[in-house]
Amino acid sequence: MWAFADVSPPAAEFSLHRERLERRPWRAAARVATTVGLLVLLGYCVSVAWNVLEQLAAVRLLDVSDALRVVSVRDALLCLVGYKIAKELLRALLAARPFPR
Repeated sequence: MWAFADVSPPAAEFSLHRERLERRPWRAAARVATTVGLLVLLGYCVSVAWNVLEQLAAVRLLDVSDALRVVSVRDALLCLVGYKIAKELLRALLAARPFPR
């Protein structure tokens, strides 16, 4: 006969489950705040990309070397960051919403 045969489950299971339920609103709020922040950053990156395209419109095809002078490194990096953010937001959106069949 074992002495531990009738031991009830530990009380910690219930408290951990309660803590998870209490964290859900905070996680949802953090997720919304992060999404809004990323959308604002994406909007800024899109506006920079639009300005870069407007500046490049003035460059003639014969003066391609001038295109490198028009676009700064900061602008190029912001365009790259905007692309990455848009790709990740689209991936998260598609993963969160199942498509009807």
